[in-house]
Amino acid sequence: MDERFRLSAARALAPIGRFDRTSAELILEIAYLSIAADRKIDDTEIEAFAHVGALLVGEDGEAKLPAADVNAWLDHFAARLEVSNLHDRIRAVASELTLEDARLAAYRISFFLGIVDLDASDREFEFDLELISALHLDQDTADRITSEVNEALMPPGED
Repeated sequence: MDERFRLSAARALAPIGRFDRTSAELILEIAYLSIAADRKIDDTEIEAFAHVGALLVGEDGEAKLPAADVNAWLDHFAARLEVSNLHDRIRAVASELTLEDARLAAYRISFFLGIVDLDASDREFEFDLELISALHLDQDTADRITSEVNEALMPPGED
């Protein structure tokens, strides 16, 4: 992830506030589900997950979680997904996010991670629709968030 992308990612994720540990972990699990939705996780997604993880559960000022922490989170969430299916996990995790700010943050992060690898798939599109429903977001809100994230990630001068 180059410096320009890091700055764009910071703009895309800037509206996300701080959450208690439980909410942060739930949002982080949705982040994991979003990168696992297409059944392949690449290095770009892992690096972006490390940045999101630092934002949610990292120490103050940490740019990204250490690799050992990232791997532990990925393994933890993968194990949960092994005993359930993706659709059930989406619903279960989303139902525990009771605060609107947490649901909005989960969707913003999920959408960001879904496009970070620049490899859209039908599975990711289906995941996105299912997540919007599970988080009880209206389409206008989801569209606003996707627009904001896309705009933040667009290189300067490209409108």
